[in-house]
Amino acid sequence: MLKNNKGVTLTILVITIIVIIILAGTVITSSNLIITSTKAKTVVTNMYLVQSKAEALNEEYEFNNIDTSNYVGKPISDLNSYGIAVNAGDKWFAWDETTLVNLGFDSNMLSNGGEFIVNYKTGEVIYTKGVKDNDGVVKYTLTDLIK
Repeated sequence: MLKNNKGVTLTILVITIIVIIILAGTVITSSNLIITSTKAKTVVTNMYLVQSKAEALNEEYEFNNIDTSNYVGKPISDLNSYGIAVNAGDKWFAWDETTLVNLGFDSNMLSNGGEFIVNYKTGEVIYTKGVKDNDGVVKYTLTDLIK
């Protein structure tokens, strides 16, 4: 007499569920990595935009002999928390969301908070929230992020 095996066995069902769970875990992990990488690239792009604007403003200020007290942003004198020693001649200024909007940038550039700190003399840009690189190390300066 022949058996009538038309149903799905419990073993096949369990194996199928395990395979689906493994695939879902892989997709979720890779999606999170892609999102994190995209956010980091967006911050680096924004830092380049800020750097370009700071360099343009510096050229304008130097050409017109504008006093450094009239530079855009709030003057910063202590950057030890970012591992940067400030020289007396450096022109570091913090750009918050209001400053960015006044300069014509999108108000969402700092959607995660923080602020950009720019050096008019060297063109260096710091993002105070920092960005994690592929190794999980938080970097703050544009120079460190593009290495």
